[in-house]
Amino acid sequence: YYGWASNIFAETQKMRIARKYLSKMFPRFWNRHGGRDHVFFITGDKGGLQLAETNFEPIIVTHWGLLGEHVQMGNPVNLKRSFATARQAYTTLRSGKASHLPHKDIVVPPLYTQGKEKSRPDPRRPYKYELVHAGGIWGWHNKGPHEISRYSLGMRQAIYLRWGDERGAPLNIVVVNHSLPDKALSDSKFCLAAAGDGWGIRMAKSAALNCLPLISQPMVLQGFEDILPYENFSLRVGREDVETLPKLLGNFSKTKIRQMRNELEYVRGAFAWGEGGLAYSYTVLALCHRAIELKPALRSGDSDCAALAATLPHAPPKRRLPTWFSPALINATLTLIEERKRCYANPRAAECTPPPTASRAPRISASTADRLKGYWARIESRCPTVKRADYKTQSAFFSACTLSRIQVTRNMTRSQSIRRKIGSVGTKGAAAVAGDHGDSGGVNAPEAGVSANELGKGTSTEGGEGPKVQNRGGKSKGGKGGVRAVRDARSRGRR
Repeated sequence: YYGWASNIFAETQKMRIARKYLSKMFPRFWNRHGGRDHVFFITGDKGGLQLAETNFEPIIVTHWGLLGEHVQMGNPVNLKRSFATARQAYTTLRSGKASHLPHKDIVVPPLYTQGKEKSRPDPRRPYKYELVHAGGIWGWHNKGPHEISRYSLGMRQAIYLRWGDERGAPLNIVVVNHSLPDKALSDSKFCLAAAGDGWGIRMAKSAALNCLPLISQPMVLQGFEDILPYENFSLRVGREDVETLPKLLGNFSKTKIRQMRNELEYVRGAFAWGEGGLAYSYTVLALCHRAIELKPALRSGDSDCAALAATLPHAPPKRRLPTWFSPALINATLTLIEERKRCYANPRAAECTPPPTASRAPRISASTADRLKGYWARIESRCPTVKRADYKTQSAFFSACTLSRIQVTRNMTRSQSIRRKIGSVGTKGAAAVAGDHGDSGGVNAPEAGVSANELGKGTSTEGGEGPKVQNRGGKSKGGKGGVRAVRDARSRGRR
């Protein structure tokens, strides 16, 4: 289902279908641990966004490691505040609204296919530029508003507005709003590894071109960042570092750059899925780490993943948490790992059975409660035919009330249409008009005939009094006098 329509949204509905199918067709395997020993690979831009809201406990493998909600991408400061304390960090991750849950999910690099030039750059080569960024700045098809926005967490726009084009040229900073050949990136000290509306390929591209990635993705885990020592071959920056960016880049000597390039070249295979790539092996290692966290030993009897890790560069037998994780975030992650381990052993325990979103009802102030009470009282007053006590929830009552009001509006519209036609035809045609409308629902046809008689007294000499009207099964019939009046009026109009 990979495509633009399904790729840019959360995969919640599809995962609900998959969960329902597995729990129904293979209940023995799904229910034994509540799905915690299952793995799903999702390639969409938003990763595992909102999946935990569906009580989705399997391990999710994605390319997007945002520790927060998608709507928070426009304000990284507020995003960081969600993890200010251990309690806040725990609540944020436990709510299931984040795209990535570090206690169970895995971030892997996306597939990047290098161009014609596939030779490996020499880590000892000189560099011409301090920083290079090539590509869009303003969002989808580069047609978004020319301001800091949610796209790319606002980092592309912030860096471009401060150091883009001629503003950064004197400092050897090349940040442009168009494409550049790969040679320009290879000739740079750092390459901007920014996000898009979700994950991007620039981290994998930087590794392929041996250009040190400047990771400008606040609160976003990169591929295998809980395995590889990113601090040895990359630099992280946030919105607060944009103003001092030239100084940060200038702190790295030629010797340090050479060392970091060597480290990046050493782990280059972790970011490649094709021939000679090791991304698949690192994914298996990450799954091994999750398995060890759920149970004391593997089927082989090993208590860690040392045998597999020994075959991969910089691979630890047990996973490491990123160095930029705050103490509060580390505490919350470790707490959730232990909680998940208990639920794996006993999925029917009280702390494991409710879905992650089953939390306390939000606390509201007395004034807000009064406003809500008044709001629902006004709704009830507008729906006299619908009683709140007949419905279990406010939403069900509101739906029924809305439907009843729609029906009342339709009835009023039909009655008004009848009266307008009566006024244009006269008393004798009132019953016929009412009969015409009766065919489409028979709404208030008798009343329309009576009103016409009262309005048209003394203005007509034919047909006598208004006819009697019958409304059976939604059909109304007018008397002979009324039909004759309508026929005469039509013939006069044709003359």
